Amino acid sequence: MPDHDPGQLTGRQLDLYASQLARCLKALGTDAPIRGDVQRELAAVRAEQESRASAGQPPGWAGAGTTARSAL
Repeated sequence: MPDHDPGQLTGRQLDLYASQLARCLKALGTDAPIRGDVQRELAAVRAEQESRASAGQPPGWAGAGTTARSAL
């Protein structure tokens, strides 16, 4: 799992990451020890996507953790 917060990803990166996680879940057996970690990460990514969609943020927005200072 990555060391970053899904809120730091662009909209496109979130979409790609969600797709990768969904593919991983399909490939994992139901008893795979890492399955719970992948499900939690996918839930966090989907929550971030839903949060952005409800706030009407543009697709490339990098998340609440981005500040003017870090964008420089």
